[in-house]
Amino acid sequence: MVNMKTTIWRPDTCGCKLEYEWDADEPEETRTHKFKTLHVKCNAHKNIADSDVYDVVRDENTRKNKVYKYAKVLLTSLEPQEILEKYIWSFDSSRVLHVSFIGTTTAQKNQIRSICNSELGVGKVVVE
Repeated sequence: MVNMKTTIWRPDTCGCKLEYEWDADEPEETRTHKFKTLHVKCNAHKNIADSDVYDVVRDENTRKNKVYKYAKVLLTSLEPQEILEKYIWSFDSSRVLHVSFIGTTTAQKNQIRSICNSELGVGKVVVE
């Protein structure tokens, strides 16, 4: 028997409100989420087809979270909470992620930039 659950998601990367479903019996590592309903489409995504908004928003949110994880590994001299407090991010009008880690050196920024380009694609993240 399938144990489907629904979640209403309000990502911290935009003002959209989406609903997805998932099988609670699946392990979290292999669980897939299936888009169900678009409740609110924010201004940043107004030109995206309703059927594509979930994938676009998920990509943006995942990208922001991955950059934090990469920095956490690279900035090993800082505690995770310090890294989070120093992580400043925003999306521009083209939905390119701009990130900054207060107090990082040019070499550390270059390392973060390099892994972002390699893992997420050139032009997806600007490290400032």
